[in-house]
Amino acid sequence: MTGPPHAFPAWWFDRRWNLNEVATIVATPYDTCYRWMQLARATGLFFGEKRGREILFDCHELYAFRILTAFFRAGIPVGPAQVRAVVHFCFGEDGAPRIPQGRLIQAAPESEFVVDAVRIYHAVVAGTEPEAADAQ
Repeated sequence: MTGPPHAFPAWWFDRRWNLNEVATIVATPYDTCYRWMQLARATGLFFGEKRGREILFDCHELYAFRILTAFFRAGIPVGPAQVRAVVHFCFGEDGAPRIPQGRLIQAAPESEFVVDAVRIYHAVVAGTEPEAADAQ
């Protein structure tokens, strides 16, 4: 595994996954992902694109879901403040997607939980490359 990329793969922003598929990919209940989506969209940033009856997501949004899942699995409550922090970590204040760098730290009572952003980025790339997705 190398450091953060200097540019995103060409297919990174292809909107290919609906919320049900996102929930399956990140192994998190659909209702939980739905709530996170609502909170992410409430930040005012463009998050997911409605096409017909579905909202479709790209890899960068999937990356945000994976970070939220890391908190969720660690038993850290994921509320509006955490979702807002993750969305701004992934997209920046201006809404432009950021290349993940560094770590995202969430304080919990009597502990700290650290998410390695680069590691999660590479996991998303490995699991969502068009060839990998087509083979499933």
